[in-house]
Amino acid sequence: MRVQGLVLLALALVLLLLQCSISWALPCLCELVLFRFVPQRRAWVDMALVVLPCILFLAYLLFASVQGGINGDVAADMFFMVVAVALVIGQRCATQKEEVLELPQGQEVPRKTSNSQCCCACCSCCGVLLCISLLAQAVGMMVYLANTPRPSYTATSIAYWCEGEPNNSLVVLEPGYLASPGSLFHVQKVLSQSTRVCTYDPVGTGFSGGHNPSFQTDALAMKDVVDAELAQHAGSDSWLVVVGGHSRRHLTGCRFWMDYVNLYGRLSLLALDGSWCGQTGCGYCENFGGIFAAVRIVAAPVLTLLSGYLRLVMAFLQDPLMQAMASGPDQMPDYPQKAVLQLSEPYFWPKLWRSQSLRGDAWLNAYDGPSWSQCSELQLTATSMSSSSPHHLYIDAESICTTNPWACAEHMSLISSSWFADLAGARAASFVAG
Repeated sequence: MRVQGLVLLALALVLLLLQCSISWALPCLCELVLFRFVPQRRAWVDMALVVLPCILFLAYLLFASVQGGINGDVAADMFFMVVAVALVIGQRCATQKEEVLELPQGQEVPRKTSNSQCCCACCSCCGVLLCISLLAQAVGMMVYLANTPRPSYTATSIAYWCEGEPNNSLVVLEPGYLASPGSLFHVQKVLSQSTRVCTYDPVGTGFSGGHNPSFQTDALAMKDVVDAELAQHAGSDSWLVVVGGHSRRHLTGCRFWMDYVNLYGRLSLLALDGSWCGQTGCGYCENFGGIFAAVRIVAAPVLTLLSGYLRLVMAFLQDPLMQAMASGPDQMPDYPQKAVLQLSEPYFWPKLWRSQSLRGDAWLNAYDGPSWSQCSELQLTATSMSSSSPHHLYIDAESICTTNPWACAEHMSLISSSWFADLAGARAASFVAG
């Protein structure tokens, strides 16, 4: 048993170095402790230790198959699920063999000690809590599959979703930092009424592949989505291609322009209250350097053990969470349920947190986006003070206001509130139409 524990620890360390989930390695180690201190268990305990991993394995397999592939975190969890079942079966067989052996004459059957009873009680409590989380995880995955559209994939495994019919133009938008494609639901809905609009999971988040996010790799992923969608439509060589996004993703669009402007006959840039071109860092990122490391090293590797509780919180406390995102009643998000599911799903998986912590570190310490001088040369210096150029639309949140009641958008409500998103989307549609 000691050898088994050392092997499991070694495997967990290897997967940790490979930036994969080790969530299910912890239950495997707990099983070894349970077998050590409580060798004689009730049959239903062993059944639960087998049935639970099997249910999750099937849920993971279905989820990955429908969504288009198994990533490193899912593969690691599924591997340790198999190990967990193998450990239970192996221990059960060993126990049955020991029961066949007769005890020496005069030796009594060993009784449970206080240590084993305490261990059994602790294991029971942890087991119940773990079962709730894991079953909620399985149910949440099935709910997501039943209510959201499947993504398309580029040749480089970037997951994207498109809506609308092309009208000699294509718009590709990237969600903001620490956001997911569902956050652009309202804007995509408005723009899709007049053209083809695609959103996608950035490199290393959601269902997209990749492990080394930077402005260069983000721009390359944006190019892959543009090329994949253009390839599906005849005569798309003459289309207007509009790229950009919300918040930090304006910089991705600027890097795209810098790298690939010569590859497209007509190219424009759209920014939804974005970081200004040439911005070499973000104020809040500088305060979160240690948090980024902690999220990547401590939280992300074991996140899937707790994802079920996150799903339960989202299911039962959705309205208070949405209210917490808004600074006032006029800034309230009003996403439909389908968009909420798509918006929240990436947060239940380690990839988003690991990738975004790396992305924040890279922004601070290894900036590879366009410099201010390059932005000026390419006429991409639009900010809230200097509105736009013919090929560059910068929509400042404070410029989007409603009259009844009177209110102006904020950075997040610009896309999360249908009131403001409809106005911003209409302005963007007018820009695309030329």
